Amino acid sequence: MKKKAIQFKDITKPFSPWQYWILTILFPLFFMYLSWASAFHDGRTFLKAFSWYSIVGITQSLGHGYIGLQLNRWFPWKERPKTRLLLTIVALVVYSVIAYVLVATLLALFWNDISLKEALDIGLQGVWVAVKISFAFAFVFASISFFLNWQNSVVKAERLEKELANYRYQTLKEQVNPHFLFNSLNVLTDLVHEDADLAEKYIQQLSRIYRYVLDSSNQSMVPLAQELEFVHSYIFLLKIRFGQKLKISLDLNANTHQYIVPVSIQMLIENAVKHNQITTENPLEIKVFERAGHIVVRNNYRPKRNVKDVSGKGLNNLQQQFRLWTDEPIDITQSETSFTVSLPIIEDPNLKL
Repeated sequence: MKKKAIQFKDITKPFSPWQYWILTILFPLFFMYLSWASAFHDGRTFLKAFSWYSIVGITQSLGHGYIGLQLNRWFPWKERPKTRLLLTIVALVVYSVIAYVLVATLLALFWNDISLKEALDIGLQGVWVAVKISFAFAFVFASISFFLNWQNSVVKAERLEKELANYRYQTLKEQVNPHFLFNSLNVLTDLVHEDADLAEKYIQQLSRIYRYVLDSSNQSMVPLAQELEFVHSYIFLLKIRFGQKLKISLDLNANTHQYIVPVSIQMLIENAVKHNQITTENPLEIKVFERAGHIVVRNNYRPKRNVKDVSGKGLNNLQQQFRLWTDEPIDITQSETSFTVSLPIIEDPNLKL
């Protein structure tokens, strides 16, 4: 199932202006003071030392940041932490050595009247220094990156749990509310006197609806095939209630690898029934079909004049639930004659909360 990736904090994002100033001016001056204090007494020596520390610091920091960004993309900490740690150390050490030798060689050529071979020898003399720098960077970078990723994943998991709990509660509340039950029992009362066999089937479908709602209340995703069985039961009840006033077509075929947020299709059908006029002269037509990896629910648009709840909380809640698991948005389109909602089908049999 295409689960939406958790967006971890990234310490490798482009530096802000003040960070650039610190990186290019304050840090070189600080390290010069610690290891080469005599450079402050001579202008030429100061320029050499400052250019050395500045360029080495910038190339090492930006290079390590870019490597970390690519590793976050291809080898996230949350999926393969051991592999990520090993790759971080190896990549940073290799880069640090190459960058250090290259910078040292070029600066030696620039500041001294020597040959390329002599400059390269000067650069190679500092390889051990580069290795120590890279290990220090690797340790600090890996520690900070891992901690931020872990911290953000904990916050994300807590928010996810709260939103799922709220969605489950709202879904359950909607389906067991007195209005829904009252309408169902009214229809059942009439059927008992008119058609006992149909009344029995009605009771069976009604029980399946409640059983599904209760069973799925603890699930973040359900197989599309199960959702469609539930929708068929719900449509059966609606057709008994409205007769020829309501026309619903369901053209969907689910496979074992397709998932969806529970009760989502039914909620869209229920919204269409709740907010639109339903008459014999102008029946409500609802079409449910698949298009380009999405489930499309479309109805002719004839809104009721006095509808108490038009806040759109149900659709907003549904948007949030899908956003937690996929980058594909829910598409809502309204025209003068139709109202259409497109739900992304989520393909991954291994989704777990």
